[in-house]
Amino acid sequence: MNDLSIRDEPERAIVSDASHLRSMQADDALCGRHLWLAALTTSTDPETGELLGLTIRDATTWQPLMVDAIFRPACLTNSVRPDGTLRYSWDPVTSGGITPDIASCRLPFSVYADRVQELLNAAQSVIGPHIDRDIRFLERQGITVNSSKIIRVCCNVG
Repeated sequence: MNDLSIRDEPERAIVSDASHLRSMQADDALCGRHLWLAALTTSTDPETGELLGLTIRDATTWQPLMVDAIFRPACLTNSVRPDGTLRYSWDPVTSGGITPDIASCRLPFSVYADRVQELLNAAQSVIGPHIDRDIRFLERQGITVNSSKIIRVCCNVG
């Protein structure tokens, strides 16, 4: 019986209930949010580029959930020429002005991955200016996104 197992180990039950309650409260705060997501990258193609930065906001209230996070890409550590200069080029448009000097003193994306996954799991929908590209970059980093949550907006310039 469940009652007996809780009575047999009351301290463990209280601890697990408290941690479960905290996680439920955190999830309740996130559930149902519509997220706006924008990534900064070294190129337009996730096969040849890397994620440099990420902003995630509540699309309804514009509340920042992760704003202007900048990551150190792997290309910084494996692209040094013998003379000490870096041998890569970043697309100035997709990198949003993040330079190698700025990125070199940042933490890798892996430090932020759990939080990003938590936000995307709890979201009702995800939208952004380059959402398909940005999701592909996140997937290359091991993030999974439910495709039914992605909202693509078409803008007609007339």
